[in-house]
Amino acid sequence: MADCPELSASLRESGHSADDIHVLEDIEWVRKRQLSSDARAGRWARAKARRLQHEYVRRHWRLLGGSAAAVLIPGSLALLLFPPGFPRGFVAGVLVAAVVGLMMFGVVQITGTGGTMMGVLAEQWTANKLRKLRRRGWRIVNGAGLRPADIDHVLIGPGGVFAIETKWSSYSWQLTPPGPYVLDAITQAQRNAADLQKWHPFHTGGAGTVQPVVMLWGPELAQTRDMARVQDIGGTAVVAGPFADAWRAGLRDDRLTSGQVDSLWNALNEHLQRRDPADALRNPMPPSIATLGGEAVVLAAACLAGCLSTLYLVRAINSNLWWPVGVVGPTLFGVLLHRIRKVRHVSVAWLMGIGFAVAMIAMLLADGLVS
Repeated sequence: MADCPELSASLRESGHSADDIHVLEDIEWVRKRQLSSDARAGRWARAKARRLQHEYVRRHWRLLGGSAAAVLIPGSLALLLFPPGFPRGFVAGVLVAAVVGLMMFGVVQITGTGGTMMGVLAEQWTANKLRKLRRRGWRIVNGAGLRPADIDHVLIGPGGVFAIETKWSSYSWQLTPPGPYVLDAITQAQRNAADLQKWHPFHTGGAGTVQPVVMLWGPELAQTRDMARVQDIGGTAVVAGPFADAWRAGLRDDRLTSGQVDSLWNALNEHLQRRDPADALRNPMPPSIATLGGEAVVLAAACLAGCLSTLYLVRAINSNLWWPVGVVGPTLFGVLLHRIRKVRHVSVAWLMGIGFAVAMIAMLLADGLVS
């Protein structure tokens, strides 16, 4: 149960029963966890990366599927060289996982979304650093949107209000003098801070001056201690993410009362409760590359299974005249499966596997390699 004395006192004054107070406190406790969670951190960047990946897969699914089949179908013949049972099943699983993994890696590289996905991770790292402040009475809101693009993190607590921008780079950060990328991040953080400060609920709620902060992440920052952990550049605190504990420890606790903190957080929470559903309708979150990869595994497995089942049956019949009979059973199964709308794509992959198996058997028969 949340520790919310101000909320409890307000509810008691309103005449609510003890049970009602407990329920409402639990609801607020859950909402605080939702707004500060990793699921919200990096939402805008995550949606951007997913849209690019999903659009590429949607436009090139035939190429991706054909490339996978071109590897999996010949691989089916090679599987027949392995002993039946666990060895053959293990190699089949490795084959499918390797093909799908390479496809996922290729999609990320071709769409150029690797850096964006690292930015999502960086926002989650920042959120993890900020969540340690909750035990000191601070509130964290990830992905707080006032403009079309959101503010990475809003920190509200006894030391005031902070608009925090998180940035990731695989290259060195140039801070003396500040490089273009650092200056862009500072400008963005300052704009977000100005937006929050001018926002009516914060302007009238006693938020005071909203402080801009830039949190930097990158492999070199984690390996060096030469860079100052916290620097002031143009009135903006620029913090080396791996060493954010020093900045966090230096935050004051004498600017806002607990009542003001609750009031400001409630105003932002109510705004997001209205905005989030509208954003979800306007810009629905596409499926992740992991979800697409899972679907690809199912399709690859169905294609491989259709090919292998046909080859097994044809080998069992072992007749140049009657081998087409071995194709009938798997084909009928695929046709029946195609009648179920939800698994129609699986049936297509199954039938593709059968088609490749038939093509290979016909080629081998034509060359006189099968008797």
